[in-house]
Amino acid sequence: MVTYSTWFMAMTWLFAPFLFNPAGFAWHKIVDDWSDWNRWMMNQGGIGVQPEKSWESWWNAENAHLRYSVLSSRIIEVLLCLRFFVYQYGLVYHLKISHDNKNFLVYLLSWVVIISIVGLVKLVNCASRQLSSKHQLIFRFIKLLTFLAVVTSFILLSCLCKLSIMDLIVCCLAFIPTGWGLLLIVQVLRPKIEYYAIWEPIQVIAHAYDYGMGTLLFFPIAVLAWMPIISAIQTRVLFNRAFSRQLQIQPFIIGKTKRR
Repeated sequence: MVTYSTWFMAMTWLFAPFLFNPAGFAWHKIVDDWSDWNRWMMNQGGIGVQPEKSWESWWNAENAHLRYSVLSSRIIEVLLCLRFFVYQYGLVYHLKISHDNKNFLVYLLSWVVIISIVGLVKLVNCASRQLSSKHQLIFRFIKLLTFLAVVTSFILLSCLCKLSIMDLIVCCLAFIPTGWGLLLIVQVLRPKIEYYAIWEPIQVIAHAYDYGMGTLLFFPIAVLAWMPIISAIQTRVLFNRAFSRQLQIQPFIIGKTKRR
């Protein structure tokens, strides 16, 4: 019951700004917000770039306090992040591919998969920085090889180890919290590792997490905004008293005034 109430509270926090905004389900407003948000996500950060102008600057500002934390605070932060690994430990043993094997080796193999994913991200990121501008054909060929390697791995695992679609879903449910926990731990260790090659794929993964979260937030809102009846119902609910007094509120919502 606590889990359901927690999820309900999280959903209300995420979607309340849209539900109680008179223009929250206006299609043109959603399109404008999506464009602005994409621009914010893709803008490069750096010195002098404000957090409201770039995701990278915002991300650095949000975690800047960890640079000045004392050792005890960092240790506590790392210990709190370990809770995300519990999901992975519990779910990997429910995979059909494990054949009900409770050996600790199964858990270690799941970490091999995570390390492989980070390696692929590092490979694509390096290729993007070094080849995307001058050697587009080579860069696309590398992406094609990476895609074919991943697909081939899935096919081999499906044929040889009986990997199922449900296993892939369970893997996502297991690895997503683990990746988030790793990102939090890496932020604590950032002063020690940010000048090494491992830092760039970590930042790419953090960007992917936030981009995916934003997409999941925009998608249901866009679907509801696409249906005009939803906007009409929302307007009726929010301004029920105004409707009961026969007031014309639509001009105020769309920002226009009637000429007499």
